[in-house]
Amino acid sequence: MDTFIEKIQSKYFELVDDYFGSLYRRCSDKNVHDAAVHYSNMPLSGNIIYDMLPELKDAIMALWTTNRKELYDSISKIPGLKVCYSGDISPSESFQFISRTGMYVDTTLIPDPLVKLLNTPSNLFEPRYQIYYTVKHVFNVLDAQEFFFSDTEMPISIIYPLAFYFNENRRDVCSNEADEDFKKYFSELFESEAEEKLLSDILSKNTKKIADSIKNPSILPPQFFDPQDVTKGLENGNEVMSSIGIAKVVKKSGLALKLYVIGRLMGLSDCFLDCVSFDSKPVFDSVNSWSMFKWKLASNNYQITKKLELDPSTAIINSLQLDNFRWLGNIPPEKLVTLRNNNELSEIRELLAHEISEIHNCNRADLELVANRVKYNLKSAFEKHKEEIKTLEEDLKTRYQIDGTLLVTGAICAVASLFWSPAALISIIGGGGILGFYDAIAGKKEKIEEITNKPIGILFSASQEGTKL
Repeated sequence: MDTFIEKIQSKYFELVDDYFGSLYRRCSDKNVHDAAVHYSNMPLSGNIIYDMLPELKDAIMALWTTNRKELYDSISKIPGLKVCYSGDISPSESFQFISRTGMYVDTTLIPDPLVKLLNTPSNLFEPRYQIYYTVKHVFNVLDAQEFFFSDTEMPISIIYPLAFYFNENRRDVCSNEADEDFKKYFSELFESEAEEKLLSDILSKNTKKIADSIKNPSILPPQFFDPQDVTKGLENGNEVMSSIGIAKVVKKSGLALKLYVIGRLMGLSDCFLDCVSFDSKPVFDSVNSWSMFKWKLASNNYQITKKLELDPSTAIINSLQLDNFRWLGNIPPEKLVTLRNNNELSEIRELLAHEISEIHNCNRADLELVANRVKYNLKSAFEKHKEEIKTLEEDLKTRYQIDGTLLVTGAICAVASLFWSPAALISIIGGGGILGFYDAIAGKKEKIEEITNKPIGILFSASQEGTKL
């Protein structure tokens, strides 16, 4: 790993540990949501966290102001396949997200959640929500900390600050592009010219009247979409927006939809700029982000967007974030490091990408279609893997009357004690003697372990702990 990148990652996590380390370790038995709820509901701890946020903001912004440009330059020079995360403040379950993504890409770039949170207008969230989101996303990143310090040639993951919060010109570019995008989105949604007055009139109506005005509901974000009832879909989206702590801002479904869409579009514009700067691809952890991403690609002609054409690898990377592949998050970091250091990542890429052709048309089904093909590829490979193991185990049972699963648990030396008589043992061992018997068993054990530790074996083991294919 680049020494400068490693140094900055260390400084960042040392700073975070200074402010949140003891709180994080105190809640090591809780998931990030429960820990965030715990602290946001405790008056004393909550007030301490809330009062230290301005100081933390100064420290974080100072760290990145001094080092961000050199970090950007170092990231852009990293070879291999890179992805930039976009969507929420941080990925849902960062550890699992990076593990899944890391099975296909070389480096996953994660925007610093503190820069986002601490630069959010203070009047947007009530204090308890500010505490909740800060704790949740800081703990989320701390859960995945070991991925940021992997002993690999190319870093598995890097945390970096979004230039959006340091560069006024960048903010203007993203904001203006998002406004223009929203007008196009509005025109498609209502099949009407997006004049300011008309836009305001429609979005200020009650939910039922907005729903009646929508002509193309299929482009609504999944969060706002109900195939059976447009009104219900808008109401659901409004409820979700209210539930995340901005109920005072969101009073009508039209405003909720506008805020949501513009927020996503602005985040995409910023992500696209990073993808071009770092020669990387965008990755999301929700179908809402993917839906807006595809709409944006299909609906505008900005120079930045033109450089980010939808391709098979982008679709494959994002398909791995669907629920079908949550089990990929079960792969231990040390196994991921071993795969990389043995140059076996390309083998997994070839397996996942088998017979996935270039995607030309953007529609809601694309990601599911790609996911289904990836799922089929894995299932086929798993069947072959199981057959190899089964053949070895059946050979042991036939020749030595031994269950092959004993070998995987390292029980070779105890095998002889399982037989009830020396005569039975001699009949099984045959003319090769005890040493020949031991060598044969050890050889089979070594072969099984070799197959188990291959890339497909590691994937298969992880799948057994999660969702079955």
